[in-house]
Amino acid sequence: MSTITHIKQQKDKSRANVYLDGKFAFGVTLEELLKHGLKVGKELASLQIEKIKGTDHKERVYGNAVKFAMMRPRSEKEIRQWFKRTLLRSRQNVGASEGQGNIEDDVFNRLKNLELVDDLKFAQWWVEQRLTFRQKSKRVIGLELKSKGVSDDIIKEVLLQIDTDQEVELAKKIVEKKLRVLGSFPEDKRREKLIGALARRGFSWETIKKVVDVD
Repeated sequence: MSTITHIKQQKDKSRANVYLDGKFAFGVTLEELLKHGLKVGKELASLQIEKIKGTDHKERVYGNAVKFAMMRPRSEKEIRQWFKRTLLRSRQNVGASEGQGNIEDDVFNRLKNLELVDDLKFAQWWVEQRLTFRQKSKRVIGLELKSKGVSDDIIKEVLLQIDTDQEVELAKKIVEKKLRVLGSFPEDKRREKLIGALARRGFSWETIKKVVDVD
């Protein structure tokens, strides 16, 4: 058994450090402090200590996960990858009763309940962002969503937002922008660079022919 000899509030006023037998042992939220009835003089068994540490670790992971998910919409794959990086870096013991995998699943489900993880909403946001700020083709956007772990069904659904006329307009904007720096180039060289720029962005040959004179 170990005895709590000191409890000190952290700079983060919602947390406190707990000292056992004169040495720092772990940090907890004030909520957990009250929940477990932690106070100077209280004795704790090893299993109790590990359980408290594990609970605190999970809550800190949850808090950081919420911050990460709220920075911008995230796909499920992005959230899972964040968990792997975060839990891999963590050196804190998480208790014998709950491992890293259980923490990930529990926190992930809590994020879903808050609607902070939704692949359809993420994909809709991604399409809007790519069309507005990146002028990416439908094909490239689809590949990007695939790399983010979005299902084929959702990708197919959100790409219906982009019709042929919209792709042509996007291609025209790219051509207009490129012509500002290619104006002094010979016509054949200018045409070659325009076709290359559009092809690299994933536009089809049919679309390219509509915005670049290829004859």
